[in-house]
Amino acid sequence: MRRVNRHLTQLDYVPFPDGPAVHVAAMKVATDAWVTRDGIYYLERTADQPLAPVALTFRTHDGAVKVLEEYSKPPGSGLSVSADGRFAVTTRVVAPISDLMLLEPPK
Repeated sequence: MRRVNRHLTQLDYVPFPDGPAVHVAAMKVATDAWVTRDGIYYLERTADQPLAPVALTFRTHDGAVKVLEEYSKPPGSGLSVSADGRFAVTTRVVAPISDLMLLEPPK
């Protein structure tokens, strides 16, 4: 991940041992990605706004991309996905309160 400015981080995928970097997404912050055995879950900015709208997206290691859910209000920072891929957890910030939010991707 590369930070471009305060509100923008670039997510790059680099296959080891010697693969070239592939640009995957423009993100809110560097903690909004979770790598699993099957691929990468990440929160991606879908417009030119610094925080929202945001999409919860899944990219397989083969490069297939699927938007799982879109949010008009920004989640907080951080993303964690259950081992079975059924649930994602992130934070939601509504000034002056912070909440933990469970994201359940559609089946």
